[in-house]
Amino acid sequence: MESRYALNNVYLILFGLLGQVLLLWGVRREGFYARWGAIALAGVFFGAAASVKWNGLWYLFGTLAIVVMAQGMVGWRSWFGNNATVSNSEGWWGRLGRLNPLGLLVCLTVVPGVFYFLEWIPHLLLNHKNGIWPDFLELQWQILTYHQGVKAGKDVHPYCSTWWSWLGMVRPVAYFYRIDVNPQEIIPLNHPNPPALAGSLVYDVHAMGNPLLWWSSTVAIVLALLYDLGAIGRRRLDGLVRWINVGYLANLLPWVGVTRC
Repeated sequence: MESRYALNNVYLILFGLLGQVLLLWGVRREGFYARWGAIALAGVFFGAAASVKWNGLWYLFGTLAIVVMAQGMVGWRSWFGNNATVSNSEGWWGRLGRLNPLGLLVCLTVVPGVFYFLEWIPHLLLNHKNGIWPDFLELQWQILTYHQGVKAGKDVHPYCSTWWSWLGMVRPVAYFYRIDVNPQEIIPLNHPNPPALAGSLVYDVHAMGNPLLWWSSTVAIVLALLYDLGAIGRRRLDGLVRWINVGYLANLLPWVGVTRC
């Protein structure tokens, strides 16, 4: 569906996941240049994800949350006692916690920001007004204010799905939704005239996932969250489960604040 409509969401996901993979690959490298080169490249891909759409930042924010947790392992025993342990402490989680925090800060904040800015330069050169930097800031402000100004209600969004309805694919996001009363009305994209039917006619295209994979993954996430909460009581953290949970929540929870329905 994404490719048939030539949507760029697939690039957002690709860049975000590449950033996470490169970070995990980098923390396992032994050489200074191999390690920090991979982590810096991860920052580049996080910036690329944000340049597709701002919600690409959720990959970066989720990763930063993991970094903060891993770095916090230094005080783990002082928080939870001498019996507190961290699963995979000698693997990527432990390595991430022992990396130089200043280097991580540069690679995962400065590098993504610089690359995000560089992505705008071709557009700014073709549509310059007051200079690259002022024009860049103005465009970011326009993006922000546009989304803040989008109105809510059924008149604006005749079909609208709330964030919680996505979990069970109860009401998937609609890419195209139109209601016609007269079956002889001209339908966009050269759609043939439908047969005469009683009542309204609905033409729609939805972003629906594979039901088996979607529902199974939702159940798996719920179980992983419960396991993670139980790990706090057991004073034992599973780094892999925590990574999955934080990444999932980082991409879901920001939509809770969207109130257009």
